Amino acid sequence: MTTAVKYFLLIINNKKARNTIIGIVIGVIAAVLLLLMFTYESTQQNAAPIAEKAKEEYSFWQTHTPDSQNLSCQGERYCSYFKSSVTDWCCYFVGYCIQESGYETKDFGFAPGTIMWTNNLKELGKLKSADNYTPQVGNLIFFDYGGRSHYKATGNVDHIGIVVEVKDNSVTVIAGNEYNGQTSNWATVSYV
Repeated sequence: MTTAVKYFLLIINNKKARNTIIGIVIGVIAAVLLLLMFTYESTQQNAAPIAEKAKEEYSFWQTHTPDSQNLSCQGERYCSYFKSSVTDWCCYFVGYCIQESGYETKDFGFAPGTIMWTNNLKELGKLKSADNYTPQVGNLIFFDYGGRSHYKATGNVDHIGIVVEVKDNSVTVIAGNEYNGQTSNWATVSYV
């Protein structure tokens, strides 16, 4: 018999040594499971600061006007952040919330237009379909005003917002530049 086999048999036959090894193995397994649980939890919640920033911005505009901020419209705040002239600003609003939450916009596929943005997310492997994904707080959400069938036919989207609440079978979204692309409209809206 080899020396390793002799030691193994001695350990197996020694109750105290056997229990110590079993305890160590169980402890290692528990530590790995705990680490996996926390890793899963943190990846599920890592976008929550983006939702919080969206809520802050929405609240800010409930008590301020563009004039009080020396802006031509609310959208100027977000467009100028990205050194862009004022345009339809839903993408700039979401990009602002991402960046101001401490994230890199490139990691979220940022683009100044929704079609380019979704194409970037497809390339990153991060675009999920509403057919098989339950939104989480902090997720970006895209809309096609023509409906899901129009999106499936064209692959084009018209609008982007940030999920700030998921409850029952609806999501609440905060988005800038709501209501037909007018440059100074805001909304927090629940969608089924």
